Amino acid sequence: HGGGFETGSGAGFLYQGAHLAAHDVVVVTINYRLGVLGFAAGEALRDDESGAAGNWGLLDQVAALRWVRDNIASFGGDPDNVTLFGESAGSMSVTALCGMPAAAGLFRRAVGQSGAPTAGTFETSERSGHALLTELGLAGDPRGLAALRDVPIDRLLAAQAQVSATHRITQGLPFSPTVDHGVLPRPPIAAIRAGAARHVEVIVGTNRDEVTLFAIGDRAAFTLDDARLRRRMGRVLGEHADEAIEVYAKARTVRGEAATPTALWFAILTDLVFRVPVLRFAEAQAAHQANTFSYLFAWTSPVLGGILGSPHALEIPFVFGTLDQPPFNSFTGADQDPAAGELSTAMMQRWTSFARTGQPDATWPGYENNRRATMIFDRDRRVDDAPMDEERRFWDIFGERVS
Repeated sequence: HGGGFETGSGAGFLYQGAHLAAHDVVVVTINYRLGVLGFAAGEALRDDESGAAGNWGLLDQVAALRWVRDNIASFGGDPDNVTLFGESAGSMSVTALCGMPAAAGLFRRAVGQSGAPTAGTFETSERSGHALLTELGLAGDPRGLAALRDVPIDRLLAAQAQVSATHRITQGLPFSPTVDHGVLPRPPIAAIRAGAARHVEVIVGTNRDEVTLFAIGDRAAFTLDDARLRRRMGRVLGEHADEAIEVYAKARTVRGEAATPTALWFAILTDLVFRVPVLRFAEAQAAHQANTFSYLFAWTSPVLGGILGSPHALEIPFVFGTLDQPPFNSFTGADQDPAAGELSTAMMQRWTSFARTGQPDATWPGYENNRRATMIFDRDRRVDDAPMDEERRFWDIFGERVS
């Protein structure tokens, strides 16, 4: 499940597995520790037995995978044919596990929806922990982060909420996976580039307009003019802001897409935070595994007159076949358009075919860095080669910053 590594549950209504299970698969949803309990990191927390100094939530996911390996045959499943899949923070987890030594061999396939293997540095994560200590009035405690173990859970969670609201350290996720030199000896993307997941078949992709979901509370984002766009973009990209605006405006105009300041803001942020990191994961994995598949989800939600486009998380009810259930039916448009149901069926068929065989669809070619074949999930299903490639190439100027 997703939720920014701070919220969510495998038991949530988003993840009801009955419709997927009807496609000859066994669906298992899991829970893992969240927030400070799952992702606080620091040398004072180092566990001698496992070597972990963070990533407790990832270790929970590994424990769940081991449970599946040991028990799934009793439920009609195949322990040698496990597909791990997740969305948002769940996808960040899935792709991180592809580069995590303790998870090696526990799954055969992986599906990552809107999340790449991002892991913060140990130093960055420790700053989050020290911010938490300060909030709790424990900044001077000689035990350092180990002092958190004695804090009552209600106080700990209240302090966590305050830190999360005021500290945007790792792309807005102060408690998230960390290169702790134990559970994650190096950045997962580096391990994947070196072939750590060469035996794992992969589907990975994003939604066309990811960040619009997070802009619901940012009404000014929907009324930007050119000057305000450039000020905002300057805070994000510095000296590259004007170049990004020019590249995106030109590419979108050529394709006949909106190039208003608002449209440019959403498109650039979507690529920075979601699409480009996911594509770099696909590139890294495709170098070792031919069965690496890329998708772009482009169905438009009718909510708020369609201004959100295809936002973050919209694909989840399509994948789980729950889009006609309240409250999804309004968010997805299933209560107005029968094509939504057809798209959902198509996605469920491809996800479960991939889980069973490693091949989602005979018409969906593997991702190669010279072609970049991408399945577009919209009113129709089609393969486009290198969609929005002008924008993707722009990010090469940032090198490892977007990885």
